[in-house]
Amino acid sequence: MMWNLLVVDVAIGKAYTSVAFKASSDDVAKRVENLPMFVNAITTVTQGKFTPQKVEYLYY
Repeated sequence: MMWNLLVVDVAIGKAYTSVAFKASSDDVAKRVENLPMFVNAITTVTQGKFTPQKVEYLYY
């Protein structure tokens, strides 16, 4: 049951990130790959909603 809640949070975070950057989550992940301090700052400011990670498969 807890896993399903995590899947929803990841999906919302990826959607939020894509909309904020006006790009696919894969493109955002490539852009910020070498910017760990930027990722940390944006994640903090957005209260954890920024999810710049490439997730190809969701396991149930």
